[in-house]
Amino acid sequence: MKKLVFVALDAKEYKKHIVKKYPDFDIKYVSLKWKFNLIKDWIAETKKCIGNDSVDLLVGFSVGGIIALLVAKDVKPKKIEIISSSPLFKEVLNKYSKTILNVTGKKRIKEINNLSIKDFKKYCKTTIYVGSEELEIMKQTSDMLGKQIGCPVVVLKNKNHRNILQ
Repeated sequence: MKKLVFVALDAKEYKKHIVKKYPDFDIKYVSLKWKFNLIKDWIAETKKCIGNDSVDLLVGFSVGGIIALLVAKDVKPKKIEIISSSPLFKEVLNKYSKTILNVTGKKRIKEINNLSIKDFKKYCKTTIYVGSEELEIMKQTSDMLGKQIGCPVVVLKNKNHRNILQ
């Protein structure tokens, strides 16, 4: 059976949608935690969870989308799907509202300042999905990322961050 790794904040909350969307896969969930964790922690957790397993499909949702791209070089999946990618790049940091900056936290902001879309490369077949009803910053991030790594950006009609997996 093909292996899928799904990476997201609280990934198991999306289990019913992921199982339905990918019925032919053996699915492993990497459930990232927001509180007290940084991007480097999420990368380490994802790599540890995957270990030496081969991955047919690496799916990242929101923050998990960025983490999937960051670990792709090392875990070498056959394919990546990024769904509703979070705007965790220095190129869009100036578009964050004060509230989002506060929620993101100083340590993560420092990490984001060192994370450029220009540093990303395509390591395997990659597709980015974004909802037509997403925040503008998320749509812009998806477009910039798609151009940088040379992959299609698929806009899902009438979808937003909350319902894009349904």
